[in-house]
Amino acid sequence: MPLPPSQTLLQQLYYQCWRPDAPPLDVTLEQLVPLLEGLLQGGGAGLVWPRIRHRADEYGAVGEMLEHTYQQYIANQQTIERDIATTVTELRAASIEPVLVKGWSISSRYPAPAVRRPGDIDLIVPDGTFAQAQRIIDQIHSSGLHTSVDLYDDTNWRSKPSPDFRQRLDYRHCGDVKLATLNGSDALRQVSLHYVRHLRNRVPNTTPYWLCDIGVLVETLEEIDWTRLLEGDPEVADRIRLALALSRDIVGTDASRLPMEFGHIRLPEWAIRSITDLWHYPHDQLGRTASRIGISRALTKRLWRNALNAALRCDVPLHTGSPRRYQIEVSARLIGHYSARVIELDKLAR
Repeated sequence: MPLPPSQTLLQQLYYQCWRPDAPPLDVTLEQLVPLLEGLLQGGGAGLVWPRIRHRADEYGAVGEMLEHTYQQYIANQQTIERDIATTVTELRAASIEPVLVKGWSISSRYPAPAVRRPGDIDLIVPDGTFAQAQRIIDQIHSSGLHTSVDLYDDTNWRSKPSPDFRQRLDYRHCGDVKLATLNGSDALRQVSLHYVRHLRNRVPNTTPYWLCDIGVLVETLEEIDWTRLLEGDPEVADRIRLALALSRDIVGTDASRLPMEFGHIRLPEWAIRSITDLWHYPHDQLGRTASRIGISRALTKRLWRNALNAALRCDVPLHTGSPRRYQIEVSARLIGHYSARVIELDKLAR
């Protein structure tokens, strides 16, 4: 599929980057340097480097840094597999059956040469076992576990795809250990909702490889239960559709693998631009107009929100007009919130 001409270079680097046959890109050192910090800090170097590695000699120290990061991700993948095997084995010895989610369960699905940063170990344990499981993990850490573990139980795990997710688990090998992971459709539902939840945050997080995760799952799962994936609360289903459409339109997830209804979903250009703006400026949530008229950067960061973030925080369909109205509404809410806090603090100070 040819790259749309409107894509930025950063989009092109991530576009279908998980595919083994992703074509190489000719990127000059001058083009690469402004993107370097985001690639290294955002965890995307392992996905992008294979596409530009053929020009490594021209990049000098920058190329060496990216190659080192790439190799480090490969080594980390091996380390985290050992740590997962150790942790799951110790928990099972105490009759606690954990479910591994996100992290390795997604990164291990990426076909080579792409290497997705595996992150932490996210484990879900049955209700009533959290305290015991945490003690076991603390003991393992003290004896040399290299990877941090995020532990949740079935009740306090906010991102669970459904209350009955344990009835449909898939079992996969991590080294010599067979471990429980989410069923493929549940994993796609969970990853999609996790992505949109971060888009709705007070400070939105749009790490590019999360959209690539969706692409990998859509294109590599043998079967997806679309009925189950989109069932339940219509608002939740709309958030999943948004994540899938963003993955399709921004990183090139195969549209033919999506249900027919997605052929009618057309995201507005401002929604797509909102994502790519955040990729380029992840810590600087400045509105385009607001920054032009010279409002203090610190105040603007607090009060003027990214267009897609504002629309999601207002819980409105994306096709209902200009995003400016939503940005103004969210700013008004924030001004009211901060004003109330100032008044409260002033009363306490008297």
